[in-house]
Amino acid sequence: EPAPSKLNPTEETLIGILAAIAGHRAISLDQHLSEIALDSLGTLTFMNQVKQVFNQELPLTLIARNPVIRDIAVFLEKEIPQDLAKERAVQ
Repeated sequence: EPAPSKLNPTEETLIGILAAIAGHRAISLDQHLSEIALDSLGTLTFMNQVKQVFNQELPLTLIARNPVIRDIAVFLEKEIPQDLAKERAVQ
């Protein structure tokens, strides 16, 4: 069985936010937002928490494409400096 890949701070933070909202213990980077079963309020809560933590809004066009969590992390990593991502994840 392959060892699980180590999450970077952005991925770890996103999964933590989603787990808290959805009540799931095991959320994977390759899950689509729809698979996490967030209702519209849960999705808005997720978007608001991402904005608070990363100081970056997720575009509705990105959310509407039903991305996997990894895609959201990649988007955020392109938008924010890595040192800030690490600092935010530690808080």
